[in-house]
Amino acid sequence: MNRREITPEELLEIAKKAVLDAETQDEFIVRDLFREIDWRHIPEERRMRAGVLFGDYAESEEGMTIIEKLQGNNAKTEDNQQRYRKL
Repeated sequence: MNRREITPEELLEIAKKAVLDAETQDEFIVRDLFREIDWRHIPEERRMRAGVLFGDYAESEEGMTIIEKLQGNNAKTEDNQQRYRKL
């Protein structure tokens, strides 16, 4: 029996809910928001698309009220993943 693959849009919704559950001032990367899903088993293309969607959400009017996209020296991980902070 084949399991349906999760879409980037579904990943975004999971990430948005996880941010709401995070503590204020918590710093994270998108992968950190998926505690119930093994991130490594999601195809890279879907992970990347979900990351782009989350970045767009973080810069949206709604997203900017709860998420800060970090800037400067601490903005990216060694793997070039964007860091965020829960407001």
